[in-house]
Amino acid sequence: MNKLKGFYLQNKQLVMLTASVVIGVFLIFAIIAVIINNNGGEKEGKATSNKVAVTDDKKDDSTDISTIDDGDETETAALQEETTEEQETERETVDPYTLPYMIMVNRAANCITIYENDGSGNFNNPIKAIVCSTGKEEGDTPLGKFSTLISYKWLRMVDDSYGQYAYRFYGSILFHSVPYFSQDKGDLEWEQFNKLGEAASLGCVRVCVADAMWLIDNCPVGTMVEVYDNADDPGPLGKPEMIKIPEDSPYKGWDPTDPDKNNPWNNCKPEIKANKTKATVYVHASERTVLSELGVTGYDTCGNEVTEKVSLGGLDINRAGVYTVKLNLIDAIGRKADEVIVTVEVKNKEVTTTQEKTTENKTTTGETGTKEDESTTDMESTGDNESTEKTSGENGQTTQETTSQSESTTTPESTTTQESDETTDNNSEINSTTKPSTDENNSSETETTKAYSTAP
Repeated sequence: MNKLKGFYLQNKQLVMLTASVVIGVFLIFAIIAVIINNNGGEKEGKATSNKVAVTDDKKDDSTDISTIDDGDETETAALQEETTEEQETERETVDPYTLPYMIMVNRAANCITIYENDGSGNFNNPIKAIVCSTGKEEGDTPLGKFSTLISYKWLRMVDDSYGQYAYRFYGSILFHSVPYFSQDKGDLEWEQFNKLGEAASLGCVRVCVADAMWLIDNCPVGTMVEVYDNADDPGPLGKPEMIKIPEDSPYKGWDPTDPDKNNPWNNCKPEIKANKTKATVYVHASERTVLSELGVTGYDTCGNEVTEKVSLGGLDINRAGVYTVKLNLIDAIGRKADEVIVTVEVKNKEVTTTQEKTTENKTTTGETGTKEDESTTDMESTGDNESTEKTSGENGQTTQETTSQSESTTTPESTTTQESDETTDNNSEINSTTKPSTDENNSSETETTKAYSTAP
């Protein structure tokens, strides 16, 4: 003990230095251990959070639905790779026939149809149609059967544009919102938005913001996706229209369907304008005629003229009467205009006109009949006069001439006149000759008969 004490006294400075070095080294190792432990906990926390985000079927509307948020691009890429690996492991345990929906993408028609699970693993009930844009070059969007993998918010894409909401379903192919020039909700590529419904992407399936959010919120990871071609039939629900952003709009940098509270389009809605509150039309007139008589014009949320979408409620155009009519308008993004109430009187003018025409026809027919009757009477009168002239003879010969003349009533007027002259001449000869014997009379009658039988 004394030796140790002596060594310490002789080497006091050396001992203090050595002790300081040992304590310093210990402290350094302790600090390093704490840092490593904290980093490991953060990574584990992030991985757990990501796993929950992509496997939870129902997400709170107020929470971020993304699995990748803002941050350093290098770190984001690493997290994407890590989360994708975890996602692949989790996806293997998901039975797609137990999930609520199946997504069918008609590449040729640029239309998506969502089918609902009937509870038995059958997806026969179409419940929603979405207009989209697939690859502009043939083969950019692959055909086949896939399943959803992972969702993102503000994903940077290969052409340095950004998708506000994206949902991967095969390799680098995603459902995503129409791209933005930058990571800013007011920096939308509005011209690309107006191409929804036609082939325009580099391979992904573009949709509006509202539809991208719906897919992520309602179709869990593992949902079946099938891409097919049918240009003639977009799907059982048809192909929806998409609203157009006017070139001169001050809000064109925003997606009109984005529910963000700062979106200026959310302060706009469709509008119906009517120059008159009352109009008169006739039975069977078209709705377009009614709208024209009222001076109605309809506008959608973005200010585009959409009068053809204005509907008339409470009007029976096929029945005369006075109607209180409600004008309504729902635009392509489902927003409704304020109702406008007008009065429409429907008249029966077409029926009255038909009756008048019938009466005129009857009157004309009556007049024609009267004229025909008069003409017939004139002809009969002429015939009577001729008969009277024929009966002026004094014997049976004259009677026979009258009978022959009556049978020839329909002969031309010139023939009748000629016969009358011949008859007059014969009568004169008879009257100027002494009454012959019986044989002579018979001979005369025979000659007269022959003369009339050869008349033209």
